[in-house]
Amino acid sequence: MNQVILSGRLVKESDLRYTQTGTAIYSNTVAVDDGYGDNKKTYFIDITAFQKTAENAAQWTFKGQRVNITGKLVKRTYDNAEGKKVYITEVHVQQIEYMDFKEKTGTDAPQKNPFADISTPVYIGENDLPF
Repeated sequence: MNQVILSGRLVKESDLRYTQTGTAIYSNTVAVDDGYGDNKKTYFIDITAFQKTAENAAQWTFKGQRVNITGKLVKRTYDNAEGKKVYITEVHVQQIEYMDFKEKTGTDAPQKNPFADISTPVYIGENDLPF
């Protein structure tokens, strides 16, 4: 089984883009702390979400927000503009839990928790992923 669970803070603002076929893709990085005191380390892990999960994440996340991520670890490669092979390891998000919320005060500000009154989680199934 390939399952990753991360708890950390988002490092940057939301990055939502669409493929030529209209598939939404959300990218960000999660800072995850490990250890404590002098042994504390922070790992920066790239995450990617697709379709409805991507659109929701782009709408409800903001830089510095605490999130819990459940997903799959994926490794991929591609050739960059200089012809060099680039290796990427990332987590493909299956579920994201928003831990911090702020009231929306302007067009760029985060919005209020849309799930505050919902007690059951929403799960993304295998059929919801584009791969």
